Amino acid sequence: MFFVLSKVLSFLIQPLNWTAVLIILAIFFPKKKLRKKFLWWAAGLFFFFSNPLLINQAFRWWEYPPTKMADLQESYEVAVILGGYTSTLSRPRDRLHFNKGVDRLSNGLELYFQGKVNKLLLTGATSRLLGEKISESYTLEKYLARAGFPPDRLLIEGESKNTWQNALRTKELLTEKYESLPRVLLITSAFHMKRSIGCFEKAGLDFVPFATDYFQQPLSPSPMNWLLPDPRGFWKWKILIKEWVGIVAYKLAGYN
Repeated sequence: MFFVLSKVLSFLIQPLNWTAVLIILAIFFPKKKLRKKFLWWAAGLFFFFSNPLLINQAFRWWEYPPTKMADLQESYEVAVILGGYTSTLSRPRDRLHFNKGVDRLSNGLELYFQGKVNKLLLTGATSRLLGEKISESYTLEKYLARAGFPPDRLLIEGESKNTWQNALRTKELLTEKYESLPRVLLITSAFHMKRSIGCFEKAGLDFVPFATDYFQQPLSPSPMNWLLPDPRGFWKWKILIKEWVGIVAYKLAGYN
């Protein structure tokens, strides 16, 4: 039920949907005076959520600070890599398609080849509510096998559907594989790290955060780059608002 409700809520909290509703009201609402107000509100939301400077500053405030690979003073038995960076239903189906969050995997692989971690643990199934459901972690297992990654250095948890389940089932898998729980490196996107930390602490795992996949960018020297609307801003704000709502929902549910 929590999983279904989270998907419904995800649709309701999208700024683009708010703007669209206001535009529809501005066109069809019977009272002319209110139609103008709705139009002004829609314009205000558009300029706010499409402004590159505002969204960049929001991510700079929210995202978890980066850790340089060279600053990792010890090697870790396992790097836990949270999922959500592939498109398992994209075509053609004879290859794997990645999205922006693939830094989670690429940084984990780089740490492995640098000798910073001994094994990679991929966690996550699918976040799809309807349609064909393909486990992301099992798909990644096949992809890494085709790429020549040693299978004995890979652990797969392919059943969890959210961050809380990631933490619980990661602990179950590590308890099964090791006599005592090892200290792990937790790898996920910088915007998602705070919620992940809460879940993994609640699950009783010993870990060190390693954030990747940053949205924030250095300030451009050209002011026009921060004044012209960016349509991607709606997508970025959706990700950030969803994360904030997710943290509140997890706290209410007792997940962190």
